[in-house]
Amino acid sequence: MEVLLHFCFQLIKTGLLSLVYLGIVLLIIRIKPFSDASVSKRISERKSTRIVIGGTFFVLLFLWQFTHWGDHGLGDYARIPLRHFREIEQINSRGMYIRPKGHTGETLPIAYYSVSNDHCFGKLARGDQYFIWELASNTITLFDAPSYYLFALDKLKLESTEVIGSFSEGYDDYWMGWRFWLLP
Repeated sequence: MEVLLHFCFQLIKTGLLSLVYLGIVLLIIRIKPFSDASVSKRISERKSTRIVIGGTFFVLLFLWQFTHWGDHGLGDYARIPLRHFREIEQINSRGMYIRPKGHTGETLPIAYYSVSNDHCFGKLARGDQYFIWELASNTITLFDAPSYYLFALDKLKLESTEVIGSFSEGYDDYWMGWRFWLLP
């Protein structure tokens, strides 16, 4: 049910955004250098042309929602896209997890993470283990001792300039701001 409600909200937001973008196009064509052109007259005078442009914006924004970089999840599922079509995921507003290749379970819960040079690294949610996840190959290396983990970070020249401690912190960092206002 949550997914359906969120999807309906996304349809409404996409429709409103397409109207805003259509309004911007109409304002731009009324600027003096464009106002004498036959295309601008056709767009501003014919309703069918405005409907086609608005519909095109709607379709493009709707399709964007299903790309790797536009999908933020629906309902109780949320995701933060990373490089190489990998993501940090969350369901039911609890914890965060990744899906590396070679891991025995389906998901791997993490406590915190950083991203640098096509690698995601941090601490696992359970136990005292650390990980380095190579995003390009989708392989993960687990470390039982912090000293080995820090040595591997230094060897790969990975710097943890920003440590993301919770999923909501990483989600807000990625999806809020211009993406929230300009994309569905």
